[in-house]
Amino acid sequence: CRLPKSNLNDLSISIVELESLAKSVGNIVVGSKLFNLKEINPATFIGYGKVMLLREIKIDNNLDRIIFDGELAPNQQRNLAETIGCEVIDRTELILELFFLHAKTYEAKVQVELARLEYLLPRLRGRWQHLERQFGKSQIRGGPGEKQIELDRRSIENRILKLKERLSRIERRRITQRKRREEIFKIAIVGYTNAGKSTLFNLLTKSSTKIEDKLFTTLDPTTKRIRLPSGKFVVISDTVGFIRRLPHKLVESFKSTLEVVVFADFIIHLIDISNPAAFNEKEIVIDTLKELGICGTTILEVYNKIDKLENHPQNEEDGSVFISAREKIGIKDLIYRIDKSIL
Repeated sequence: CRLPKSNLNDLSISIVELESLAKSVGNIVVGSKLFNLKEINPATFIGYGKVMLLREIKIDNNLDRIIFDGELAPNQQRNLAETIGCEVIDRTELILELFFLHAKTYEAKVQVELARLEYLLPRLRGRWQHLERQFGKSQIRGGPGEKQIELDRRSIENRILKLKERLSRIERRRITQRKRREEIFKIAIVGYTNAGKSTLFNLLTKSSTKIEDKLFTTLDPTTKRIRLPSGKFVVISDTVGFIRRLPHKLVESFKSTLEVVVFADFIIHLIDISNPAAFNEKEIVIDTLKELGICGTTILEVYNKIDKLENHPQNEEDGSVFISAREKIGIKDLIYRIDKSIL
């Protein structure tokens, strides 16, 4: 949806990215629709006329799901789903789904479950509307759906408390592990999702972290100790990819994971130079680093995937580094730059 102050180019990039996110969770995308809005409607986000148009599109295309690129309030999501007649989710819920699919380790599963439950809690009423319809509209307060909502709410609140306790224990373990590594130089690879971080990490550390041409295949920080040509030892961490409008609940849940970036001595900011939205993605990563409170840490900008360009940019002594992690181009220059940066 385009509001008066929205940038059309940014919106186009965001919609293309939303389609990639949708496909990554197994959806078949049949199309997209851009609405121009003067303001956000508090009840339906887009206004009644546009809701009815979406209802027609849903019927004509036999849609099971409609995804909004914006963030819907619980009542907006509920009203839209009821009027259109199919599942309606927003960008936040889609990203949470994707993280849930890719959570493999105990820590990642705890983090994602916590974020999903905190997102679900204020939306319980809409999830139980099918029960109210099944039993008929009743004026009696506390019908079957309402009673079930209260039971679910208490259950979810208790589960959230348990998950937060588990994350606290995980964080305490991380503090202990971090103290053991205080004397060794710490490097974190950050970047927009699908920039090639895991490929570079595998190359630098001779590891075999899972690599796929999909969004968010890495949710857990993988850390390896390596020896540089000068003989110095460092630890390198591969991290979760960033994305525009990363849900705040996910940032909070993944706080312990992102600590490898916060406490790094040196950050490699990997940028997919072959992507037309590279500059935009670069700015999003920089803004996210600022949100994490990172300032004063040396950040080296490394432009990846130069093998996809017709002309390869040349490295400069004091500037950015240009590489292809897949084709192993420019890696020696990168290692030299890292080695030189360590006191």
